[in-house]
Amino acid sequence: MELIIQNDDNYFMTTYADRSKRHRLKKYLTWMASSGHSWWQCNLAAYRDYLLHEQGLAAASVTNHLATMRSRYHEILRDNGFRQKMYASLPDEMGSADKKAHVDEITIQIRNGIDPHNVKVKQIKKQDVADSEHRRLTIKQANDLLSAPLAVNGNNLRGLRDTAIISLFLCTGIRVAELYIICYLIQFTTKHKATKCKGCLL
Repeated sequence: MELIIQNDDNYFMTTYADRSKRHRLKKYLTWMASSGHSWWQCNLAAYRDYLLHEQGLAAASVTNHLATMRSRYHEILRDNGFRQKMYASLPDEMGSADKKAHVDEITIQIRNGIDPHNVKVKQIKKQDVADSEHRRLTIKQANDLLSAPLAVNGNNLRGLRDTAIISLFLCTGIRVAELYIICYLIQFTTKHKATKCKGCLL
């Protein structure tokens, strides 16, 4: 069954302020036309494969394209004018029940076509450096680091503070900048001013 609205690309296009979104919509319509399909014959899975394998786009870019299409289809499905256009496009000899069944079927096909579970984009995360190439401390080296503050400063606040800092670095892998934030929060939220870290500007 052919519908008049299949050639009405202006209905699918919309006045998005974001130029990138308008570009994605136009690109999608161009692909649909070249594939011999109408925009209401939604097949985001095939479009995903086209973007990934023929266009060579990165997975993140493909995800953005699909999100724009999915958003536009949702807008259309919420628009009662869409159903009215489909009803008006059907032959007059069709009964009301047949028209409703046909429109409902098209709506279901669109919903299935944009379902994220049916159109997944696999993103492969690659490590910048392999685990085997990372330099790691031995247990002895870690213990030597932990014992150094008390050995140098004695069993006082400074020694305990430095031991705590080293333990935090070893256990969490936080950066120095993140440690400064923690120091600031401690001083900001407690009544007693904490002992400053070496080199700390707070």
